[in-house]
Amino acid sequence: MIGCSRNQLERADMNQEAQGIGCALAGAVLWGCSGSFSQFLFSAYGFSGLGLTAVRMTTSGLLFLAVIIALRRHVLSDIWHDAPARRQVALFGGAGLFLNQLTYLMTIAYTNAGTATVMQSFSIPLIMVVVCLMRHRRPAPREIIALACAVASIFLISTGGNPAVLALPLTGFAWGMANAGATAFYNMYPRALFARYGSFTVTGLGMCVGGAASLLAWSAMGLTFSATNGAMGAPIALPSLDGPGIAALAGVIVLGTCFAFWLYLRGIALVGSMKASMLGAAEPVAATVLSAIWLGTTFSATDWIGLALMVGTILISSMPRKA
Repeated sequence: MIGCSRNQLERADMNQEAQGIGCALAGAVLWGCSGSFSQFLFSAYGFSGLGLTAVRMTTSGLLFLAVIIALRRHVLSDIWHDAPARRQVALFGGAGLFLNQLTYLMTIAYTNAGTATVMQSFSIPLIMVVVCLMRHRRPAPREIIALACAVASIFLISTGGNPAVLALPLTGFAWGMANAGATAFYNMYPRALFARYGSFTVTGLGMCVGGAASLLAWSAMGLTFSATNGAMGAPIALPSLDGPGIAALAGVIVLGTCFAFWLYLRGIALVGSMKASMLGAAEPVAATVLSAIWLGTTFSATDWIGLALMVGTILISSMPRKA
């Protein structure tokens, strides 16, 4: 009986890990596709980074909230009556999700979708360092190899292989590093909330908070612009969209925000922030390939080598744990 119970537990752990790996990979791929959709909206329709952040997060938050009210109202009530949980959700949504989305889209605006997603992957070493310090342990050999692949990929994409030359605009590099920090934060911060209230409800409420923060920031920027230039009218204005623009925006909101965040954060709840962040290296793969095929973005040989190293990061991170 003990042997059977042990085998059952091992199978359950393996199923949980497989599910977590699948969720994290799917979320990362959808993020990568969303990056290409965003780049298309920037170049073809003149969306601003803050404007697109406000639209995608607010709409996604409302969609999440509708599902939560319909299916998980009791969890919403529990969080509402738990003051520390309310503060944690607010911090997760404002300092995590909102800043992650804003800095990511600003990096795309100054570079391109593939480069922005690779820059975001610098969160991987940040998470590894913090996790190892918190757990008072050294990184495992496999983790070090995966980290080396990720860092080498970032180096090749950022410098073109020449350490004396930064192949990115300084502003784009700064936004990319800020995005890496925000990504590391929202990967690690909400795990206790997930364990208590579930990843879907916490993600949805965090998205609502992030949407409110983005709307306030967008409105403030519009009012400041109007005051500075003596212009009157609404501080928030959306570009005119035709069929392709509406489809791209819908892809950003539904696939690249709602499903992407829920799946990826579900992966974090199942396999942990370190492994999920390494599996998130699938994001630049998807963004780079889609940018090259759909948008015609040109990538150098070193870019593709960096992409291959990211694939190596994914494969190494996905290897099953030794018993």
